[in-house]
Amino acid sequence: MRTMMNFLKMVALVLALIITACSPEDGEDGAIGPQGPQGVAGQDGMNGEDGNANIIVSDWTTFVNADWGSGGGSTQSINLTAPEIDSNTLENSAVLIYMRLDFEPTVIYIVPWDDGLFEFVVNGISEGNIRITARRRDGSALPDPTNWVDISFKYVAVPANTTSKTSSVDFTKMSYYEVMDYFGLDY
Repeated sequence: MRTMMNFLKMVALVLALIITACSPEDGEDGAIGPQGPQGVAGQDGMNGEDGNANIIVSDWTTFVNADWGSGGGSTQSINLTAPEIDSNTLENSAVLIYMRLDFEPTVIYIVPWDDGLFEFVVNGISEGNIRITARRRDGSALPDPTNWVDISFKYVAVPANTTSKTSSVDFTKMSYYEVMDYFGLDY
C-alpha cells in the first residue's frame, strides 16, 4: 500500500511540474530571417481535357413578324447581328445556326431547315452578320409575314481545335439539345 501511495505522489508531482513548467514568454518567435534561395523548378503537370471556353454561343434573337418585311415574294430575309463572328471565327470554326419557333410547344431546328413547303437557309455569314432567308419551295409567294409566329435565332461557333474528339462528330446531325449537352453548355 505504501508503494502505491508513493507512486501516486510521484505521478502528481510529475504532472504539477509539467503543467507549471511552461510559460507564455518561453519560445517567443525571433525576427524573420532572410529569404532562402529559389528551389529547383518542378515538372509540368499533364495537360487536361480541353473545355468549352472558346465556343461562342449567342443569346436568342427574336424576330417578330414585322421584321421580315411586308411579304408578297417567294423569299424574305433578315440579318442576324453576330458581333462575336470575326475573320478568325469564319476561318477556324464551324458556325451552327438554330431557329426556335415561338409557339407551344417550342421547337428548335438547325438551319438550314426544310419541311417540304418552306425552308430557312443561311444566305451568308460575314464578320458580324448572318443572313437568313425564308422561302417557299414551290416558288410561290410566302404568306404575309405579319401572320407568322415569332422566330428566334441563335448561333454557336465551335473552333476546329476545341477538342480532338470533335473531328469525327457531325454537329449538323445532332439536335440543339445534343450539341449543348455535348459541350456542357446551358440551353
